[in-house]
Amino acid sequence: MANHLAIHSFCQSLSDYLSQRHATYAPPSGVPALPSASFTVLSSSKFSSSDAITNGTVSLFLHRITINNHLRNTRTRSAVGPLGLDLHLLLTIWADDADDEHILLAWAMRELHQHAFLDQSSLSADAGWAVDEQINLVPAELPPEEMARIWEAAHRGYRLSYPFIGRLVRIDADQLPDGAPVVATRFAYSDEIKPPSP
Repeated sequence: MANHLAIHSFCQSLSDYLSQRHATYAPPSGVPALPSASFTVLSSSKFSSSDAITNGTVSLFLHRITINNHLRNTRTRSAVGPLGLDLHLLLTIWADDADDEHILLAWAMRELHQHAFLDQSSLSADAGWAVDEQINLVPAELPPEEMARIWEAAHRGYRLSYPFIGRLVRIDADQLPDGAPVVATRFAYSDEIKPPSP
């Protein structure tokens, strides 16, 4: 489980991971090198702004967050458990050349397929991830109508994109100090009736 920085930590860690894999990728003999690319996480404002995004950018855009009902339904205590979230993302290639667009998207999809889990070693430490934490990268079936609505709301022309889900991001309460809470007794009750003081 992590703290309230978990959403940002996951998205930025995934972008950094892809950037590192791209920088160190050595193609087999006879296979061309990957096109140059930069990797970024887009905010809602940046995704829907009219500002141009640099050619050769591979972006991650968090377009939706849902509650993971499986975690909610498996609570065994009455106390409130961690907040379980599924993060719905779009991986988009911003390239003017069709070759670059297709090659970068195929490479990135293969990376997410072959490395379908991010564990604590791949996640930034600022979110306080647990040692056994794992975020699963799951392909998403996004209907064409929903994809069209995302791009229409962004006021941009459609770009080739791959939808997937980061499941499951658990956000826990801030840790309380060690030790039992101090409880003050303010009232005492008794069946004994005492005469009034003189």
